[in-house]
Amino acid sequence: MKTLFLCSAAALAMMVTATEAQASPCVQVQIDSGSLNLRYDPFSPAALQQTFTLRVRRSSPSIRAANIVLVDTDSMGSNHQLGQGPAGYTITQHEGNIRAVLVSGAEQPNRTNGIAINFANGAQNDVETVSLTFALPAGQDVGAGQFTEDLEARFFCVLANRDTTPIESQTNRGLRLDLSVPEKISTYIGSAGTRRGQINLGALDTRSPTVRPLSVTAQSTVAYDMRMEKTQGQLRRRDDDNYGIPYAVTLDNRPVSDGSVMGCSRTPVPAGRTHTLQVAVQPQDVRVVPAGSYSDVVTLTFVPRSGLAGSATCSLSS
Repeated sequence: MKTLFLCSAAALAMMVTATEAQASPCVQVQIDSGSLNLRYDPFSPAALQQTFTLRVRRSSPSIRAANIVLVDTDSMGSNHQLGQGPAGYTITQHEGNIRAVLVSGAEQPNRTNGIAINFANGAQNDVETVSLTFALPAGQDVGAGQFTEDLEARFFCVLANRDTTPIESQTNRGLRLDLSVPEKISTYIGSAGTRRGQINLGALDTRSPTVRPLSVTAQSTVAYDMRMEKTQGQLRRRDDDNYGIPYAVTLDNRPVSDGSVMGCSRTPVPAGRTHTLQVAVQPQDVRVVPAGSYSDVVTLTFVPRSGLAGSATCSLSS
């Protein structure tokens, strides 16, 4: 009988402990719609800014106010990093309040920081909302991918009798930041938006080589292949011309032939990577053709590739 009595008492003690641990926090905090979904282009000249709503629900009508800070628990200091992605994001109160909303480390809410929420009387006023702004500066060095940050909310509440509750915390998917950086390759010749350019060799010299360069800029959030192709293979006056002038091409000071492929890592942000395409004609090839206007079209094709993500160079494929 003693053994049964002791087991019963132990079981009762365990039940009491479990019930006390399930006490509700004084408020529940979440981003409206459950999470904040963001899309970021590191090559855009404009900063990313998005306004969102924070919903705060009190657990009892006796709670009259709450002070809340959002915490980036895995960042140090004021340089907040979004998961393994871009750093430097901020969250501020939309109305222009200068109180710190986003903190890091062990910082706690107090009377001078965070979001101050006031609840009106009546059960119908159990939910209050506040507008916040997420901002990420332009030109953050980040490649394509999905990045998340689960924020923690720390808060205390003020009761009707003006007592304050202990500081509590909340972490769940309702406070998640989701940011996507798209796979993107953009290229231009000379100035942004220019897709075609001209290498004007001018009057070809019959005594020394004629050499002319052209700069091509790539901006990419992924590694890429760059393929060089000649339309005719030689400079010609027309498609059916019996005469042609051979020309050599180098890409970033590397000799390339028709169909050559160069593999590159993603480009630096925000300037991108400049590739130099150079064309050279030898004098002996000029002497044997009649006078005229000769031309050809060289095409550079950029295609996403896997690999080389950590490299900062380009290399010719075998």
